[in-house]
Amino acid sequence: MLGRQADFAGLDAELSPDVVVMVEVIGRTGAEIVANHLGWSNYHVAVSDLSVPNTAAHEGLEVAVISKIPMIRVTEYDVKLDGRTHKVFGSFGGLQVAEELLTSSGLSQVQPTGGNDRGTLRVDLANGLTIFPVHLKSNINNACSDATDANRALENMAIDVPAKLTTAIAQGFARQVDADKRNAAERERVIAAVKVVADKATAEGRTTIIAGDFNTSLEQGKAGSAFADCNLQPFECKKAPFPAAACVAGDGFDDTFAILTTPLIGASAFALLTQGLGRTYKDTAFADAAIDHMAVPAGDQADFKAPTLGCNAGVDLAQTDWAAKACQLHGSDHFAVVTTYDP
Repeated sequence: MLGRQADFAGLDAELSPDVVVMVEVIGRTGAEIVANHLGWSNYHVAVSDLSVPNTAAHEGLEVAVISKIPMIRVTEYDVKLDGRTHKVFGSFGGLQVAEELLTSSGLSQVQPTGGNDRGTLRVDLANGLTIFPVHLKSNINNACSDATDANRALENMAIDVPAKLTTAIAQGFARQVDADKRNAAERERVIAAVKVVADKATAEGRTTIIAGDFNTSLEQGKAGSAFADCNLQPFECKKAPFPAAACVAGDGFDDTFAILTTPLIGASAFALLTQGLGRTYKDTAFADAAIDHMAVPAGDQADFKAPTLGCNAGVDLAQTDWAAKACQLHGSDHFAVVTTYDP
């Protein structure tokens, strides 16, 4: 990050944002580097101290908000309270961060949060906006990764690959299905818990936005609209759009979006500003659909407008009525997703 000043300065030059929401941040140090390189005169920075599960392997999975608008209250929601204290920092001065439990316990048809689940921040800005940055469970299928890695290792050693392994990669297998369903369940329980605390902020009269890397997209057959999931079948282990035919006799197996928009949790529906937004991840091997999203209470949707962005030649600008994708990566492997708040 120390060598990427031009990336962050370029982000400010292209988008001129008032607020930046980040995921996969390396704690305060990482957030501080970005804030310094943006070049803003006045700002606040809130960064989580989740450290899930407080090991070096997860220390780069914090979330953060950098804002030109002063923060008036910040709460860290963690799936396990650790009692560590820290402050918001920046030119506006320090602000103590409170800590509360993020839990899905007691929510019907949702697993309880815990283990390596990632929490969030509640960041209240002086203009009435409240931001919940999220980084949900990756959609990487470890069972498929293990199978393809084993296949590659055997080929590199010039050892015959067992026919069962070849078939498993080409057609899928039971543990692959279990891994996909487990990933979806982890996303569901965290977003359900975030929905609960976001609803509380909305009830307080705040304009609430949930934003970040959801690590899942609105693909046919994959995204459900009810908790009654389809019968997920094995399918080929490769980077590719989800094959809708693998979801049999049901409504999709990933209810992350429906928890917010139907809503399956709580009484108030959220609107997905990024509905229909094209690919936000650099890798072109997956579905041409966003995995980075913004969601706001449906009644506030009209307060969020899309900016007009120019793109360099050869860069596709995917956009909806509500949000637009930045044209450059600015040092990330994701495109920035941008909206304007104009109440």
